[in-house]
Amino acid sequence: MEPFFARLAEYFASLERALVARAKGASILPNPSDRGASREQTYLKFLERHKPASATVRLGGFLFGMDGSESRQIDLLVSSAHALHFDVDDAEGNGKSFACVDGAIAAVSVKSRLDKKELLDSLGLFESIPQKLPLDGRHSPMLKIKGYDEFPYKIVFAYDGVSASAVMEHLERYYASDGSAPCQCRPNLIHVAGKYSIIRTLGDAVTRDGTAIPANTFHLNPGPSMGWALLHVAGVIQQNAMAASHISYNYRDLENLIPILGL
Repeated sequence: MEPFFARLAEYFASLERALVARAKGASILPNPSDRGASREQTYLKFLERHKPASATVRLGGFLFGMDGSESRQIDLLVSSAHALHFDVDDAEGNGKSFACVDGAIAAVSVKSRLDKKELLDSLGLFESIPQKLPLDGRHSPMLKIKGYDEFPYKIVFAYDGVSASAVMEHLERYYASDGSAPCQCRPNLIHVAGKYSIIRTLGDAVTRDGTAIPANTFHLNPGPSMGWALLHVAGVIQQNAMAASHISYNYRDLENLIPILGL
């Protein structure tokens, strides 16, 4: 291994350790909502520092579809820089944001501690994300955009949590009993900082040791997640932002869909 790759691994591992340390620092805040907001801001700052210029990251509100449907509240929203989004200002300038699902490239559910209740909350949250408009005719026919069905990339990030085996068991039981949830509505990555990461494969995959993993399977990465998941998120956002820049987003239909006030 070249020395650079060892240093890069240590760089992202140090970022993960810093996330955990900042979360512990936030625990001194007496109000649970303040602790939650601080932890959302911590992960948001990581995304802001490692996203490409063609993506925007904001404290979430919700995603809406062009049919008027709305998601539940999402902690962090990542959108294409070419997409339409709306910032709700407040006195401190820290208002939430909402955006159209057409143009959203990632959505993050942030948890202080991931247990069964909080995991199921995230699963239901992702299922509430509205359907996107079809991709047909909205990009060059010479260009193939991979993974569009999975936009936005769905991340569960937690600063602590139950064991990886417990999370895997909860996932298996939930989707065995509720098989109606399409694969693209399920989380792509579950990351408990400093402990483990679970990824859902999009296609047939092979691990470094040659083990085959079927498509749309939740796979527990071996060993603790010390930086790998953060590097993975940065890479996915860059990839999705680049793909989204080739899609023609048009929101002019909103003008005819809103009511004319005063009439």
